Amino acid sequence: MSQLKNLTLFAVGTNLFSGSFLLPLYNLSSLKFVVLTLNNFHGDLRIDIGFVFPNLQAMVLGGNAFTAEIPASLSNISNLQVLDLARNAFTENIPFSIGNLHNLYRLHVFTNNLGSGTEDDLRFLTLSANCSFGEIPSFLGNLTQLLYLHLENNRFEGNIPISFGNFKNLQEIDLSCNNTLVL
Repeated sequence: MSQLKNLTLFAVGTNLFSGSFLLPLYNLSSLKFVVLTLNNFHGDLRIDIGFVFPNLQAMVLGGNAFTAEIPASLSNISNLQVLDLARNAFTENIPFSIGNLHNLYRLHVFTNNLGSGTEDDLRFLTLSANCSFGEIPSFLGNLTQLLYLHLENNRFEGNIPISFGNFKNLQEIDLSCNNTLVL
């Protein structure tokens, strides 16, 4: 595979492949899309993965058995738009540096073993421009240490949750450009 220097898409989703992350992929810096969903890949992602794939736009690794920490170096993939790490066994917290991915519009990290920290540690939460709709989830009010909450450019409507009264230290909240919200 290392001879495929112009390869931009590598998709092998929904197979029964297993083993550690495909080492030959690390020689393909031209890749823009990596789709490995619903296989049995396992092991750690290299901590330098963000430097290996500088052109990546989508990394879809959901439904495998990857472990250890989510590498902070992912934040170096400046064109990354989709990052799906859901349904794996990642540990620790999501690196704060992921917030530097300004082109990222889809992040899936559900069903992992994340959370060596707690929601009490969360200070910044931005869920802007996600096309979310309906009522604002009241559980957000349980994130009592939030300093900044950004929910703008969605389609939320209805009452602002009473639980938002639990924010002790909130300095900034942005609910602009939603549907009809009631105070």
